[in-house]
Amino acid sequence: LKEEEEIDIPTSRFSPPNRPLSVMTLYPGHEMYPSVKSLFAKDALGYGFAMLEHDMIIIDGATESESWYTEDHQLAIEAHEAAHLLLGHKLAGRDPVQEREADEYAVEMLRERGYDAAAALLEKRLEDYDEPNQE
Repeated sequence: LKEEEEIDIPTSRFSPPNRPLSVMTLYPGHEMYPSVKSLFAKDALGYGFAMLEHDMIIIDGATESESWYTEDHQLAIEAHEAAHLLLGHKLAGRDPVQEREADEYAVEMLRERGYDAAAALLEKRLEDYDEPNQE
């Protein structure tokens, strides 16, 4: 949200018919941004997070100004966070198992809706996960 905007929270493109998921993009100028900025750090929750108890996805508006950022990144972030909500993940933080599950489910949702480039971003991330050592 930009400072001068009224709050009009859209519904996620990945909401099931019976469960609307809200998506809020917070920009650095918004009064709420300082209270969540630390959550957007790469060693914290990254470019977005799901508020499990509110069926809400919060996305870091500062990423929109990054040179690498595209609409496909927005879709991938939104789908990943929606997946956490839809899978019923309860843990806060970056549980590696839940992160992988969210990426896998997000890829399915993106492919089903024809967002192949966004799905490819998450598939690349899935390739980068460290596999557990098998003994």
